[in-house]
Amino acid sequence: MALRAGRGTTFIGYTRDLRSRVLAAVATGAFVLVAASSCFFGEGDLDARAQSMVRAYLTQLASEEGDRGWTLLHPATQREMFNNDKTTYLDLAAAGDWDAFRWSIDHVLKDDDQLYRVFLSLPAGSEPPPLLTTVRNHLVLMGQSRAITEIPVRFGADGEGIWAIGG
Repeated sequence: MALRAGRGTTFIGYTRDLRSRVLAAVATGAFVLVAASSCFFGEGDLDARAQSMVRAYLTQLASEEGDRGWTLLHPATQREMFNNDKTTYLDLAAAGDWDAFRWSIDHVLKDDDQLYRVFLSLPAGSEPPPLLTTVRNHLVLMGQSRAITEIPVRFGADGEGIWAIGG
């Protein structure tokens, strides 16, 4: 007596039918996973995350509490710009006049798949503190050109966070 199932009339036919169904299910699942991840980690989402990160970073910098945004710096920025020296970073952050620095987020520009540039508008009289504008180890946290300035944010397998400009 032969097994009967779907299109196959024997056990071997049943196995082929099952294998093609499994492959179709795996392919469909992979497509759904890729489509869902591109929606979840889509460009708009990273724009919003970059804005949120810059907003949180500047707010924490101005606060006298916590790590003043150290954990929001990209690991490469911590390493290359500050030699992983959190104490030096905190001293520089504390030396700034954060009351004189006013800003608002203007727009975000996607530079590449991992780098987003968050542009800020600075009203007349707003002065960014030296921590943001002073070059350290050939790097700076904020690029500035009069009333428009930028703070880059990098996302990737090696971490995410505020990205130093320079090189």
